Amino acid sequence: MKQVFLIVILLAFSFSHARISYSNTAKAKSKSATCPAKSLVNESKELLKPDFIYDGFKLIKIKLRDEPQIRGIVVPVSPEVEFRYIFNRSHLPEGSEINVYRGNRASADTRQFSSVDSEDSESMLVYKPERDLGMMYIEFKIPAKSKESRSGCVCVLAGYRM
Repeated sequence: MKQVFLIVILLAFSFSHARISYSNTAKAKSKSATCPAKSLVNESKELLKPDFIYDGFKLIKIKLRDEPQIRGIVVPVSPEVEFRYIFNRSHLPEGSEINVYRGNRASADTRQFSSVDSEDSESMLVYKPERDLGMMYIEFKIPAKSKESRSGCVCVLAGYRM
């Protein structure tokens, strides 16, 4: 009897997991026109080869608003590991800016990297943080909505080597 009960529970769990996976896939496909996550990640992974190992990515979806906005994420940096971050900004709204700061918030005297120092035509930016950084704050400055602007996303991909 216990085996039958266990099988029924496992089947129910499998069915519910399959439904969740399918609904997430369907949602992702419907939004893929503005932010093709899979292709952004695959393009970015190429810049890790051959020295760095892929660790993960964060896709930040950006919906333009009537006023400028600032979004950010805090990322821990281990001193034992060398990291490389790839910013794929090919679908980032025009006029957006990426800044990386030491610590867990933005401060002019702790800025380590800025997309302003790069050509606008460069869709892929590579940043290699110092090993003693500890924490880094990645800030995304997004301009206000205009007639010709479009919403989009940025893919931040991380790789490491020991």
